[in-house]
Amino acid sequence: MLDRVYMVEASTARNGWGHVKNTVALEEIVQIEESPLRLPAKWADELYLAPESGMGYRHFALQINDGSLLHFVVGNLVDFPNWPPGIGPENVVGVVTGPDREVFRHRGPGPYESGATFLWCTYES
Repeated sequence: MLDRVYMVEASTARNGWGHVKNTVALEEIVQIEESPLRLPAKWADELYLAPESGMGYRHFALQINDGSLLHFVVGNLVDFPNWPPGIGPENVVGVVTGPDREVFRHRGPGPYESGATFLWCTYES
């Protein structure tokens, strides 16, 4: 079972991302289900509608149901944040696009402030 896989048409992958690495072959896929680790689509869609924070990256914050904000810096793919222990997609109640950049002014993102490792599965349509 693989929890973090982007399924994408091969020509879209080539045109959008060039050579994709870390792949799983379509022939190895037996069943496809929604990932329990994926940022809910309504929040991911909102982040994708916002402009990039910089060339090739996005900085955003997730509003959590306890009132806190989790800041993330990822490439252009936002669907799989590296969730801190005890927090997951079910805890997200909103997103903040273009949050305060001071959070990372004097440091890079920590282990739970970036994207998680994922795989690609490309297919021909």
